Amino acid sequence: MNEKTFVVPKIIQWLESNGWKISPITYERNGVDIKASKNGDQYIIECKGETKAEGIDFLTCVGQIISRMKQTSDTNYYGLGLPNTQKYKDLAKQQIPEQIRKKLKLRILFVNEDGQVQEIKSSEKLN
Repeated sequence: MNEKTFVVPKIIQWLESNGWKISPITYERNGVDIKASKNGDQYIIECKGETKAEGIDFLTCVGQIISRMKQTSDTNYYGLGLPNTQKYKDLAKQQIPEQIRKKLKLRILFVNEDGQVQEIKSSEKLN
């Protein structure tokens, strides 16, 4: 599952089907993979695809989303968009403690091979 040709487009489709409006701002303009808004809320998502270096790429993704957390607000949400693989599930569970996800309002969006998106909210446990 490639980041730009699969993970990002599937998450955008899922967001739009759930009422989010996708910002025209793209990766080339400011580094954000997906920026969306809905009812005054803002959702910023960094994505990664399957690679040979998933551990390094996962930590890069975490660093990228943390660098986007410049404003603290009850209306800002942040997410990591990842392929729904056991490796990425394990990395998310092992590398980001639950209390940190809650504090940062960091959600995980897993995209499966069929293009279905599963959103794990910051208050939910990772399985």
